[in-house]
Amino acid sequence: MHPKPRESQLRLKKNRILGHIFREGEASRFALARRLNINASTVGKYVEEFLEEGVLIEDARRGSRRGRVPVAVRLNPSHGCFLGIDFEALRARAVLTDFAGGPLFRREVPFRPGAGCGRVMATVVAMARALA
Repeated sequence: MHPKPRESQLRLKKNRILGHIFREGEASRFALARRLNINASTVGKYVEEFLEEGVLIEDARRGSRRGRVPVAVRLNPSHGCFLGIDFEALRARAVLTDFAGGPLFRREVPFRPGAGCGRVMATVVAMARALA
């Protein structure tokens, strides 16, 4: 079953918000709304959802200027991990990152010449299990 068009649009906006924060490292709600051309109240609603879920965390308020001080949000590194694996004819590489993309562990394993498909896959699977 395919998602409804409105659900797809909402999901796209959420993905754009998280993608922007991932690329920039942090952003205020106002900056997100301006940069992504999304209604400020919609951005605020989604950011609050992400904060409640633990996906984002707020940075402490900064600055001494007059008026409302923007509060930056960023990805919560302890929300989860990502495992990336790349393998080719000569070696396999794996990296484990925190949710914000910070590297936690890297590993590279060379393959022996003439290693068969089964041996290559066993090495890749063992590397993934070790990092996971």
